[in-house]
Amino acid sequence: MKVGWATTPSAAHQATYFFKNSGFEYVFLTSLGRAYHQAGDVGKVLYIARQVPDGDFQSAYNALIAAGHEARALAEESANGKHVESARQAYLWAQNFYDAATYFADGTGDPARIRTAWQWMDDCWLKSGRGRERRSPPTGRAPRRARGRNRAGTCR
Repeated sequence: MKVGWATTPSAAHQATYFFKNSGFEYVFLTSLGRAYHQAGDVGKVLYIARQVPDGDFQSAYNALIAAGHEARALAEESANGKHVESARQAYLWAQNFYDAATYFADGTGDPARIRTAWQWMDDCWLKSGRGRERRSPPTGRAPRRARGRNRAGTCR
């Protein structure tokens, strides 16, 4: 039996919604919570939670990777059709599923899966546009769109 966070059963006083295994419970609740910020699909997360047997790392990893691939395909189809916002949202969904899969990869017996899932996750994060930081221009001047505005953002 694997030892670690993901094999820890929940204590008697802890409420569980999907899994008795506290690690599984944590990852799925986190994925569900991300949906509030449009980085997940509530229905899909709930569906996957019902498909995964409690404590089965392989099943959890496979289900989450498959969901990530499905969301990524949807994102790429949207991007090819110039539907930028739909693509961005689907890339975030894929990122969420790949991220959740990284938590289960070690328990599958093939630690190389962590790197693979992480690379897919990172790629989707960057393609969603969330990974890009706004940078100040090299001159130190405010970007053109910000000039002539006061702190409240209204024109002077």
